[in-house]
Amino acid sequence: PLAGLCRADAVVLTRADAVDAATRRDIRAALRAACRHRQPGVWAESQHRPVALRRWTADPLELETLRGRRVAAFAGIGNPAAFRATLTALGADVVDFHALADHHDYAATELATLAARARAARADVVVTTLKDLVKVRRDEFEGVPLAAVEIAIHVTAGEAELVDLVGRSVPGPG
Repeated sequence: PLAGLCRADAVVLTRADAVDAATRRDIRAALRAACRHRQPGVWAESQHRPVALRRWTADPLELETLRGRRVAAFAGIGNPAAFRATLTALGADVVDFHALADHHDYAATELATLAARARAARADVVVTTLKDLVKVRRDEFEGVPLAAVEIAIHVTAGEAELVDLVGRSVPGPG
């Protein structure tokens, strides 16, 4: 529940770029109202930004590799729609997308099905998340390259306060 955030020293609104400034203000106001007796000390906002295309053992690919390419994708994460939106924003032509439950455990038969789907869609590349790549552990699906989008968190508001809080909370070396 929202009131549970009152115990936090910091609150970070992730994917803040998915809503407008007025909505972010409304979210923060709701937090203040729910936490009348104890406000979190730091409010920060962040965005998820793609930074690379990682491979299991092969060399990484440039993000630009996806622009205009036929992409088959799959993801076993909590918000697969956001992953698909990231691919589209990178210029990928998403010709097949398979969303699975968060923390999905892949069976060999499923991997074969994903490969067949990629072939049927005539995909140039298969793309997944790093979280899924470590479970799949391969560089291709039957000749079609497999890569994972590496995402970094970029703090867009409250970064100095957040860094200061972490610096005070984590003991230094020695």
